[in-house]
Formats: sequence, C-alpha cells, structure tokens
Amino acid sequence: MDGKHTGDSGRLRLAEAMKRCMARHGLEDITIKEITAEAGVSRQTFYHHFLDKYDLLQDYSFFSRMELYRMEN
Repeated sequence: MDGKHTGDSGRLRLAEAMKRCMARHGLEDITIKEITAEAGVSRQTFYHHFLDKYDLLQDYSFFSRMELYRMEN
C-alpha cells in the first residue's frame, strides 16, 4: 500500500474493493484494513475520504448508480 492513490481514483478504488469484500464476507464482517488492502491504498487515504465503512457504502452506492446510468446511455 503506497498511499499514492487519492482523489476520485482513490475513492473509486475503495468502492470497488468494498464490493469485492462484501461479496466474500458481507458488510458487517468487513474491516477497514481489509478494504484498504484490497484497494491497494493506505488507511490514511481511506480516512481522508470516509468516516467509516458505512460512509464508503454510500459512495459505493453512488458509483453503482453512475455505472448503471452510463450503461443505459
């Protein structure tokens, strides 16, 4: 984890990582450590963007809606 991924790129990487982690374990069993390792970013990067995994879940929902919108148009 190099912590180089910031901005929207870091947010997207974290959202995608959360999706993969949720597929394996479900939301309640996921840790921030697991999400950041999966995303290849530091915990500092995580906390720069989000308060907790529930805050990230809201962002993940946003990215999912945006992807659906792109697919429809």
